[in-house]
Amino acid sequence: MSFFNTNVDSLLRQDLDSTYTDMAFGDNLSALIGMFKKKDQSGDGVKVPLKASFGAGQGASAATAYANAGLANRYAFSVTPFKLYGQSIIDLSQDIFTRGNDNSVVDLLMDESKTAMDNAKSQVDQALSQDGSGTLGTIKTATNTSGSSWTLVLTQASDINNFSVNQVLVQKVTAFAATLTAGTAVVNNVLASTSSIIVTVTGMTPAATNVIGVQGTMAATTSFVLWPGIPAWIPPIASRPVSATAFFGLDRSQEEQRLAGSALDGTGMGVLEGINKLAHIVANVPGASPDLIACSFNTLGKMQADLQTAARYVDVKGKDIDVFYRALEINGPRGPMYVLPSSHWQDGLVGVLSSDSWTLGSPGNKPFAPATTTGSPIVEIPGLDQAVAQYRAAGFAYCDAPGHNGMLTITP
Repeated sequence: MSFFNTNVDSLLRQDLDSTYTDMAFGDNLSALIGMFKKKDQSGDGVKVPLKASFGAGQGASAATAYANAGLANRYAFSVTPFKLYGQSIIDLSQDIFTRGNDNSVVDLLMDESKTAMDNAKSQVDQALSQDGSGTLGTIKTATNTSGSSWTLVLTQASDINNFSVNQVLVQKVTAFAATLTAGTAVVNNVLASTSSIIVTVTGMTPAATNVIGVQGTMAATTSFVLWPGIPAWIPPIASRPVSATAFFGLDRSQEEQRLAGSALDGTGMGVLEGINKLAHIVANVPGASPDLIACSFNTLGKMQADLQTAARYVDVKGKDIDVFYRALEINGPRGPMYVLPSSHWQDGLVGVLSSDSWTLGSPGNKPFAPATTTGSPIVEIPGLDQAVAQYRAAGFAYCDAPGHNGMLTITP
């Protein structure tokens, strides 16, 4: 049997097509983007217009209203596309490729394709949970254990999911610092129980409060290196007032709440109390209908402990897809709000969001596509007894009504 005969290729393509929605959106790696509106969108940019307010044409008489009248306050974000890649190497010398029928080959190729797609999905989820700086975590303590080996404890437990063995890391003083500190560090071990990673450094001196990210992604720049995620569109209280620096071409300091959403410091409150207070602040904005809570699994655990037997789970349907998510339901100012945790969301933040204001646009309305010219995710590597499964995540992730959303800061 040849490695990749026509029958195998046809079966693989058929299976990939029939299972695409489940593969792309069917688990907790994709719950957040699953709730986004989906749209067929392509090009080198997308204009996202919004109307912030009605304008000044108001008065107790027609003459007064006319005298005050002007243009409604309209703005537009010029959103650029994102790209991320997930790849998985396949050893063609495995027995499964030389024994059995075509279906056994397809099963393995499907599994490797899903692995590559999950890799891309995980990066998308990670980016949506971050600020666009490429930061994977902040160092709480850095201990030189022996020679070039260091143990780095992270400030937030949820950040541990951003790291994997053999990553090459770089360091900055702050997320958007203009320079990198010297040296690199290679991850040798990831210890979730202590929220720490063990690294071997080369020319680097890790330091507390510094941020770390992947070499080649985190860069010596004050600009975004990944597309900005939800905490960039809706900055937390620590980043208020928002900077006048253009965000996708727009100065958001002009009408902060409408262009950057609301923010609340809830560090002295219970999680549910903070969510309730912020949700009502958001609902006070005309047209807002907060129905989605983005948080970490650690924060979800706190909410469950507070609710105890009052906790109620329901099935929530993803936007424009036939995928349901099991979500904790809590009461909000305009109806139910659904709590969807993410493995990469920061423990210190909770997003109070209006799901209908978020869009994921992609070519053909498929944000995860094979990164090949053939349309199959499997490509043989010339000169090696190997193949690679590769997927590309590409498209536009944006908010067309930031004022309908809020960001809560809590104690991790």
